[in-house]
Amino acid sequence: MKALFFRYRHRVECVIFWLSHLAAAAGLAALWSWPWLLAAILWTYVLTAVGQEAGAHRYFSHRSYEASRPVVALLAFLSSIVFFGGPVNWAMSHIMHHRQPDTELDPTSPKFLPAWWIYSNLWKWHHRPIDMANLAVARRWWRDTRDPVIGFFYRYYFQIAVAWWLACLAVSVETFLYIALIPSLLTQYLMNSVSYLGHSSGSRPFDTKDESRNSLVLNMLCPGLGYHNNHHHDPRAPKCGPVDLSWWFIALVAKPSRPVR
Repeated sequence: MKALFFRYRHRVECVIFWLSHLAAAAGLAALWSWPWLLAAILWTYVLTAVGQEAGAHRYFSHRSYEASRPVVALLAFLSSIVFFGGPVNWAMSHIMHHRQPDTELDPTSPKFLPAWWIYSNLWKWHHRPIDMANLAVARRWWRDTRDPVIGFFYRYYFQIAVAWWLACLAVSVETFLYIALIPSLLTQYLMNSVSYLGHSSGSRPFDTKDESRNSLVLNMLCPGLGYHNNHHHDPRAPKCGPVDLSWWFIALVAKPSRPVR
């Protein structure tokens, strides 16, 4: 049973995502609070710009910079608690996106998937985050799962996320609603917006082999996420554009592996 759950945990994440909308709607109706909502938005920026973009994306997927063990653990924790796949699964899926961008093998291409399919997380339901037939994915999986810190979060990220949500609930219902539930939903919507808006609308300063674009709307929602064409032009760059929240964090806590151009 444990092995079966581990194999299909991405589908469990989909169910949690869908049910969270009902819980969030009921919670907001009963416990609406502007200060709590502001806290939820600020925490969403941390989870998105640090946990997902600086962590799951630029570090775990591309190794765009070097980081100490405590920083890696922090990034892995923040990327785990939103129930969006954890650092290793997220990275393995993203590698497939870069190797087959905007093709039928791309798990999140708006060229082949409608917006509602991407934003509802249905793309995850039949998607295998770790495709061992892909040599690049298999090599990265082999390396990361044997790292003591990253491997721990690969094996236990789901339990860590559950423990975080339960800890928030133990503090108060408001903490659970505004710190666990709503930020998880908003973070996933923002990251799915990278997949959709970053390949369907905006400018293309670089002629890449895909349809990646720089989205002004996306960069207004979360500065740094909108420079998607810049990112596809140079996937290992630790900085993607001039107004980049994730880069500000990276510059503060980590040493770039190569100079920023």
